[in-house]
Amino acid sequence: MRRRRCFCLDDLMLSAEELLKIALQNGMITEDELRAQAEMNQRQKYLEMHEYKVWQASDGYWKTHLPDDTRKEKRRPIKRKTKEALEKEIATFYKQQETKPTVEAVFYMWANWKLENGKFKKQTYDRYETDFKRFFAQNKSFKNFHNRLIGTITEDEMVSFVLKTIMQYELTYKAFTGFWSIVKGIFNYAKNRDMTKVNVVDVHIKAELTKNMFVRKKRNDEEEAYTVEEAKIITSYLAKQEDDLACLGILLTFLSGVRIGELSALKPSDVKEEGVLHIRGTEVKVKDEAGIAKLGVQPLPKTEAGERDVVLPESAFKVIKQILAVREDGEYLFMRNGKRMRSNKFRYRLEKTCEKLGIPYLPNHKIRKTYGTALCDSHISDALIAKQMGHKDVSTTKKIYYIDRTTEEEKRDLIRPAIPWA
Repeated sequence: MRRRRCFCLDDLMLSAEELLKIALQNGMITEDELRAQAEMNQRQKYLEMHEYKVWQASDGYWKTHLPDDTRKEKRRPIKRKTKEALEKEIATFYKQQETKPTVEAVFYMWANWKLENGKFKKQTYDRYETDFKRFFAQNKSFKNFHNRLIGTITEDEMVSFVLKTIMQYELTYKAFTGFWSIVKGIFNYAKNRDMTKVNVVDVHIKAELTKNMFVRKKRNDEEEAYTVEEAKIITSYLAKQEDDLACLGILLTFLSGVRIGELSALKPSDVKEEGVLHIRGTEVKVKDEAGIAKLGVQPLPKTEAGERDVVLPESAFKVIKQILAVREDGEYLFMRNGKRMRSNKFRYRLEKTCEKLGIPYLPNHKIRKTYGTALCDSHISDALIAKQMGHKDVSTTKKIYYIDRTTEEEKRDLIRPAIPWA
């Protein structure tokens, strides 16, 4: 009996392309069947990416959820009449995210890349996320703009989006810079990865943006800093509250000009014997994985120049000594009930103090402006002013923190001798 020779395809060492060609030529499979199988495999790949439960509800509809970072619960419900239609919707969603990302998808690609590579701090990420939702997801002039496929957006559309957003939100120039940072980040990231042809430089040129387009908020000096007399009354009262840690902290800000977040983050080791406060950290608000904002301490200051040694006047020595005497033991200088005193505790106490003294309440940050103005009025060197304030140079101090605190009568007394013909 003649034995039949057995062999397998491996013996022939055929490539996948050769096998496919043989199958098609011999009618073992048609192109339509091959295409259908490929689509089925691709759909299955996207379905495996889906982490949410798929179920048929009592109303007969097939239901599930899709990721949605614009919502608090980070997902949105969808339903279809058949399971096949629902799976098609699921596959379409993930395919779109992978091959044709939306504006929102690119925003998170860019923001996450920045965060993971140390180019963003977490609080910067959270602030940009909030601004993205405000300007892109909730924009009434461009509804659902965040869900647009980024590759379909033209430069002319972006020009219109930018200009109408400025008008709709009545943006100041400062607010616009934050908005524009997001626009640049999204579209530069997308363009560098061939997701879009939009060039943000051209958008800026076409929009013909000038500072005159933005809302200007007139600064009322009376609402920017405490007067000398008000500061004397407040500090005199605070100094008498020897057992009140919050009052002593506020008094220390009047004598040092530190930011309220820096005050809350101080540690006992930051108090130097030579009458110097070493500023190195600050309180920050960051969102956890559930999107809930929580307060914590960042070991780095707000800016590079923010890490500094603040020289204290002699009157602050007694305040520091009293703080050390009444504080609880713990990691931070301001501890109460076993916990770090947060900045809102100091804000609340300042508000109540002003109310008690009959002085118009100005937030704690205005104490810093009061301090900066006092330094500028005292003709201290620019270098020392900048160092005390934690600014890179004194121009920031004089532009933002220098307030005219003279009364109308004092202004008149100063102007009178300056005008000989008056």
